[in-house]
Amino acid sequence: MGAVTLALDASYRDKTETSFYQDLWGSRSRKTDGHVVTVSPRLLLKNKWGDTENTFTVGADWSEWTFDSSMQATGFYSTLDERGRQENKAVYARNEINFPTGTRLSLGLRREFIDQHQRQWTPFVADRSTTARLTAHEIALQQALGLGFSAYARTGRSFRVANINENYCSFAPCAEMLKPQTSHDHEIGLEWKHRIAALRVSLFRMDVNNEIHYNNLTWSTMNLSPTRHQGLELEGRVQVWKNVDVAARYTRTQATFREGTYGGVNVTGNDVPMVPKDRIGLNVGWQITGSTRASLNVQYVGGQRYDNDQANRFRKMPSYTVTDLKIMHEIGNWRLAAGVNNLFDEKYYSYGIVNGSYSSFNAYPETRRTVYASAEYRF
Repeated sequence: MGAVTLALDASYRDKTETSFYQDLWGSRSRKTDGHVVTVSPRLLLKNKWGDTENTFTVGADWSEWTFDSSMQATGFYSTLDERGRQENKAVYARNEINFPTGTRLSLGLRREFIDQHQRQWTPFVADRSTTARLTAHEIALQQALGLGFSAYARTGRSFRVANINENYCSFAPCAEMLKPQTSHDHEIGLEWKHRIAALRVSLFRMDVNNEIHYNNLTWSTMNLSPTRHQGLELEGRVQVWKNVDVAARYTRTQATFREGTYGGVNVTGNDVPMVPKDRIGLNVGWQITGSTRASLNVQYVGGQRYDNDQANRFRKMPSYTVTDLKIMHEIGNWRLAAGVNNLFDEKYYSYGIVNGSYSSFNAYPETRRTVYASAEYRF
């Protein structure tokens, strides 16, 4: 008989938020209450047969989420009351076997039951409900090759359910609530680990159905036609000196429609909007003292299609590079931080949407250079 561990996590969260917004068209005053209750029991069993180690986990998750929002409006804006409720019930199991040959096999399965209800009223009434029975699974295999190298492969199915904000309806009549997003995921890769350095290279493919996507033109979220996201990831880190480390990551992504028609145009093979082909991240950290650390983070985002351009008729959004600087110092239970976001005052936007005639677009500029300071006390 191996070692048995029983655990139970339980939490309750209550949040109240008030806001006020005013412009030339009128004003909006809003109060929102949110409550979340979560209970998660689980059992962990560890066994060893000779040189083979086995870890088995089985558990359940239950959560209930309620949302209540009331908005008073003047001018051209409309008063709106909104309530929502979501209940999640899930069971899961995971088993991991470590063989003496340096082989690790992982198997996981999750079954989840989701009930959602959402009601909006004034100036119109929308009472909508949906249920979902979803399954996720994963099979992963990793093999040590010696000299710090290992190869791995994984395949699985994942899902995501739209929340109350994503199911928000601005204009009547309201459509059915969004379908759950599901994805079949595959990845193979090679890793190398050393005391002061590590490197990983992988190829991935995700075939996504009902991808959840926000359309700013209609002020609503929609399910996209079937898409495919595939590409290459390179990730590495190295300890350059005793107190200086460098980490870098590069992702090359090809996101295309597997099928679908938008505005009478067959978009099969077209690029999915708002997915950059290239992303590069570089982080340099300096541990000045035992309690003081400075970091420089550089992010490059390559060109991508404007939102609402499923037909790929418009030019691409411009690429951009943003640099952030941060320094953090700890004194007892206090954590002090200061920094500069967008250090070089880059003028850029990360979201843009083209109109239906492809004659113009709207861009939403990001914040220019900002300086901040914060203090955090931990009990």
